Amino acid sequence: MPEFIMGCAQIMDRLKAKGMTVLLSTHDLNLAADRFDRVLLLNRRLIAHGAPDEVFCPEVLQQAYGGQLAIWEHERGLVMLGDGHCSMGEEGR
Repeated sequence: MPEFIMGCAQIMDRLKAKGMTVLLSTHDLNLAADRFDRVLLLNRRLIAHGAPDEVFCPEVLQQAYGGQLAIWEHERGLVMLGDGHCSMGEEGR
């Protein structure tokens, strides 16, 4: 993970430890899955929201990204790799 992102993650951890809410917009699904208790999945509309393990499951990700997202199971959870030219998902076709 790049140094800047690690620094931001440490700041977010300190804020969370103080009971503060952190709202972050990111395209890094792996970062969101690792760092946050609740996530929103958006692709021109709200696709899903909830705990990362509920939102970042293959069925929901398929709705958001169509076939443009590769997903692997790993001992630490899902690994997601997106194509930079993803479509609008099922709704946009």
